[in-house]
Amino acid sequence: MWAAEYRVIGPARAASNNGPFRCCRELAAEDSGVNPFSGQPEPDVRAPGAEVASRLKGDMPCVQCGYNLRSLSVLDVCPECATPVRATVLAVVDPYAHVLRPIRWRRATAAGLVLWSAAALGAAIATWVQRGGDVYAALMDAQISVHPWTVLGTVLAGLSVIGSLVLIRPHAGLPARVTLAAVFGVACAVVAAIAYWRLHVRFDATHTRPFVESPFGKEPRILMRLVMGGLLAGAVLGLRPSARVLAARSLVLRMGRADRQTMLGMAGALAVAAVGDCLRLLGLHTESSIASICNTVGIMLIAVGSMLFTVGLSGLVVDCIRIARIIMHPPVALGDVVGGEVALRDGAGGGGDH
Repeated sequence: MWAAEYRVIGPARAASNNGPFRCCRELAAEDSGVNPFSGQPEPDVRAPGAEVASRLKGDMPCVQCGYNLRSLSVLDVCPECATPVRATVLAVVDPYAHVLRPIRWRRATAAGLVLWSAAALGAAIATWVQRGGDVYAALMDAQISVHPWTVLGTVLAGLSVIGSLVLIRPHAGLPARVTLAAVFGVACAVVAAIAYWRLHVRFDATHTRPFVESPFGKEPRILMRLVMGGLLAGAVLGLRPSARVLAARSLVLRMGRADRQTMLGMAGALAVAAVGDCLRLLGLHTESSIASICNTVGIMLIAVGSMLFTVGLSGLVVDCIRIARIIMHPPVALGDVVGGEVALRDGAGGGGDH
């Protein structure tokens, strides 16, 4: 599934077509005296009875206990926990690190990525608080003002738009279709933020509670919700290619070592909510008995779709934080941590200093 991301990274991918375990294959080939590229045996120039292996030339904490494995051979084990050094190399080294395009404005890109997702989640939570306030006011027959939350949601939606700007062109070498899709996604996000303001700040302030009271007379609100849902789906799908390119920089996400949020699933959640709005709209133009069923089922679908979208935003925040860390601390290539040779007598790997 990551093939598309590697195609947009650049033509240098062809040099790494042996897959994610290329680094260990090269180490094994080096230790066995086989050329890792040609597969042919190399002349044996080692001293009799000695085995030559690469050693770590930089700081590398053990993946199990954190002990610094610097200067140890790749054939050694950690002196503290006996975890093989190769296990740490496999966990830390990204075989595609030398293929990834550099990001010029790393801090701005990482901050924008987190702002984009976190502010969107904050706007969704503010919206849930508004609807929760409506339910509480209806049950307790009280007057509760949710206006501060509508303003907060609008501000957070605007901040999310600002953060999404970093996805237009996070680094050089992106295909035009990825950049154009991101521009489309940002444009949809801008209009969606304006629609949020018109719906929650302007319309709701002068009308009855949207879901706990009769839907009659609220056809304009349902239509505005449908428009805003379509704009949000356009933003999600438009920004998805750029987000996937950045996600490809994370070895953890690329190898499936951690769950990640699919943006297609978020678009699907918006579609579920849109079906609910359509049912409510249909109920306004049908008989009273059918209208009640359409309204009830519609509200349920809206609640389910909105909840799934909020959960998706939560997962997106976690993924963006992971990606931001990778952007701030680029992945390590094999040549960055392995270099030089050490002779191991009798083929035995020691666990101490060399």
